[in-house]
Amino acid sequence: MIVTHPLELAKPVPGATSTVTARHLTVAGVRYIDAWLGGGPAFARWALVPAMAELVGAAEPVLVLPAESRVLAPLDDLTDRVAGIGLFPRAHDAGAAIASDGWVPDLAVIGPDSAAAMAWWGDVAAAAYRSALTASAIDLDDPWGTFASAGDGITVITDASVRLSPWSVAHLRLAIVDGAITVDDRPVRLAQFPAFDVERPWWYSTSQAEDPAVLTSGSAPLRRLCLEHAVDLAAAIGTGDTTSPNRSRSTSSACVTVMHSATRCASGR
Repeated sequence: MIVTHPLELAKPVPGATSTVTARHLTVAGVRYIDAWLGGGPAFARWALVPAMAELVGAAEPVLVLPAESRVLAPLDDLTDRVAGIGLFPRAHDAGAAIASDGWVPDLAVIGPDSAAAMAWWGDVAAAAYRSALTASAIDLDDPWGTFASAGDGITVITDASVRLSPWSVAHLRLAIVDGAITVDDRPVRLAQFPAFDVERPWWYSTSQAEDPAVLTSGSAPLRRLCLEHAVDLAAAIGTGDTTSPNRSRSTSSACVTVMHSATRCASGR
């Protein structure tokens, strides 16, 4: 299942069982588009997660991905040990078993026992919207900070192969081993490109309101990954394939993958 930004897709995405436009969903009664206009894109994407989980139902675990993702290998194993909510830390000290610096945005696992947590999540989002967002306790640029640390119902997923994003790249060790790009000694499986410009691939992320700016000049593996992504995007644009799974979008979307089969949403190769 794919859940898109308020705009309709130009054509169906291969492998998706169904496509739902986010503008048809609500956040505890608040229209998604109102949450987007009132709180900004980062808040709206975060607030939408409970509605997406409800749409899918509790029968299968769900992986929530940002649409600007490059998936290079199956991700099914991410849901194996998550009963409630699984989140991905930006930084993780394996020796001390400490996660820090917040969570990677727009990436989560929703497990089969998450109903109570999803209800709380939706209520918090709706309350923040209705009580004047600018005065709420939620950071509109980083609402994932609402989950301050691991607690009841939260599983910390530390797998570095799926945590590559502009917010976490400074905490990860990228290398090229036997021709393959690795992250903390594991082959990269997932990379986020929330603000990628195909005409400027020397930037991993260009600067936007809620996205950090990251140059690739200091990292050969990151530079290669961005160049490969740019080539795929350019090829998709050249063929008019606006729904190519490799395409990064300037207007961020949300994607829900039901994990009873191999992940195919936003597949990189």
